[in-house]
Amino acid sequence: MEPKADPSMPARRSRSKNQYVILPVCPHGDCLCRVDTLIFGLMMVAALSACTPVYAEDRTAAAAWWLQGETRRDDSGSVAQHLVLRLPPEAGDIAEVECFVRQAAIAAYNQGESDDFVSWQRLSARRGPNGMVSLTVEADRYCRTTVWATIPLPGGVAWAQTIFNQYGKVAEPAPAVAATMDPPAFSLSSSGEDYWPQTGHTFTATPGWDGAVERIDVVDEAGGILHRSIDHTGPVSYTPPHDPALDSAGDRAKKHFVFLAISPGGNETHSLSVAVHRSRSGNIDLPTGLLIGAVAMAVSLFVAVRLRAARAIE
Repeated sequence: MEPKADPSMPARRSRSKNQYVILPVCPHGDCLCRVDTLIFGLMMVAALSACTPVYAEDRTAAAAWWLQGETRRDDSGSVAQHLVLRLPPEAGDIAEVECFVRQAAIAAYNQGESDDFVSWQRLSARRGPNGMVSLTVEADRYCRTTVWATIPLPGGVAWAQTIFNQYGKVAEPAPAVAATMDPPAFSLSSSGEDYWPQTGHTFTATPGWDGAVERIDVVDEAGGILHRSIDHTGPVSYTPPHDPALDSAGDRAKKHFVFLAISPGGNETHSLSVAVHRSRSGNIDLPTGLLIGAVAMAVSLFVAVRLRAARAIE
């Protein structure tokens, strides 16, 4: 039996397997309905786009950050930290980058800075034969070292900062350089020990300059997003998770994450890179450890009871 069409609607015939079926059609014509549907779809796309936040990569905000390399100690007791500066493509083939270095004495491994020694230096990071822009910072005493780089870019500027401890110890350390410089600085705090930054600790960065900050993101050392803050100017906290690959790489291995502050418009960026080691406690198997401890205590108690019983018999 053929389906009946609505008599109030125009009809068209569709042929399928030599049979004709009456199909209802729009009284205004197919083209007009398709245009209405297209306009509605475009309006929905525009509305969704307006509600979608614009992120750093959408504005192609150019940023630079430090990566910590090898640490060396010479026979005199001085230590040297090698740093590599990761530059954005917008920096081009820049051969030299202006840097500022602040070193403040610390009394011991896990104590704060001391006013007894604060020294500033103005250095240059240079591009080497391998194409990398790098800098080596030396220390002849226990100190907390902060390094900045400023990279001029077309229409803007990128600042890169990193903070680390150095444990030099020479017989006659050099006197402090009394110059004072004022680069834009993040402050950094941690829930763990300063001398061993590690996965599982919570790190908090707070911008300390007057310029406008639209938000602060956290990225990995390759620029991948780890944490994104929308319309957030700081402080921002991040806890790097435990990493099995880092755990198996040894005590000297490091990985980095970067706090990245972006100005409105993306023409100015400030980064603070943090290097972390593997966790010293994150991979402890507590249930197994408790079980082994309980068994050891039971065995010790059993041996003590047997020894006391043997002595009583004698």
